[in-house]
Amino acid sequence: MTMQRTINLLVTAFFAFAGGMVSERLFHVATDAAAADTSGDSVQDFRDGIGRVRLQIGVQNGQSAENLWGEDGKLRLQLGTYDGSVSAAEKGLPVMTLYDNHSHLKMLLRIASGRNESPVLVMKDNLDRDRIVMGLSLNGPGEEPFLVYYDNNGGKHAVFGSF
Repeated sequence: MTMQRTINLLVTAFFAFAGGMVSERLFHVATDAAAADTSGDSVQDFRDGIGRVRLQIGVQNGQSAENLWGEDGKLRLQLGTYDGSVSAAEKGLPVMTLYDNHSHLKMLLRIASGRNESPVLVMKDNLDRDRIVMGLSLNGPGEEPFLVYYDNNGGKHAVFGSF
């Protein structure tokens, strides 16, 4: 495939996607807007042709959030920012979570608190246990990379770096 053809394909795909988003927003009325509560939180549900919520966008606990559901009604993807309920230092930092066909959280990509506010990727098993964690040093100078895994008994094993 030539470079020009690749560029034309990417431009066409972009405008097709953008046009679909605009036309959906302008011409499809099947949305439910939740009333804003006193905290200023507000969530809007977007439904498919048969009424299933497929996308939810809004502000929850003062932080932006987006949830995407599959055809089967199961949560598949979440994008948002932490509300600080677990750690005040994480408030406002971004997170993306991925779920499997059985509603198990399988992977998180996040910016973790610490002096470096480093990227961290966490892979989980079906019991919601961290099994692989990799990223850049949360506090160390030089932001050195790390990779750790947890065995079936919960034992932590560093492949390289420290976490």
